Amino acid sequence: YALNIALHSSGIDHLEIAKLYHRIGEVYEEDGIFVECIQNYQLALEHELNHFPLYHSSIAKSYSKIGETFYKMKNYTQALSYYDKALDIQKKSLSPNHSVLARTNYNIAIVLTSLQQYKEAVEYTSRALNIAKHVFGSNHEDVQVYENFLKKLRRKTLVGVIPNGAVYE
Repeated sequence: YALNIALHSSGIDHLEIAKLYHRIGEVYEEDGIFVECIQNYQLALEHELNHFPLYHSSIAKSYSKIGETFYKMKNYTQALSYYDKALDIQKKSLSPNHSVLARTNYNIAIVLTSLQQYKEAVEYTSRALNIAKHVFGSNHEDVQVYENFLKKLRRKTLVGVIPNGAVYE
């Protein structure tokens, strides 16, 4: 009901409508209804683009949520595309060692691993790890997660030939 009222009011509040679409998307995501989830996140994004400058963190967050949902659907190419868009905005709008940059780099690494692009995944995981160490120190939970994932990736790349024919150390 709130969305219907907001959409039909005389003064459209794009930010409020975006928030409502996000909430609806989150409900669909929790229920595993990913197509509806993405549609609502994309509608939220449209309204955010009408309200915020192009490189606003809210827009990056929407791109990340859409990427996350595509990942859950195992649509890795689309997930990577949206995570890349989010990272591009985050690089321009956040400090170079912001924890959100670490998380997005890690998310991209996970997608790249699903696409069997291990060398690139190592690069993104390394970036995530370096940022997290700078922000949190060596004993933080995120640092441990990134280190373990990086070790796993490095073992994978040492096992043999990677699908593109190269051998990595």
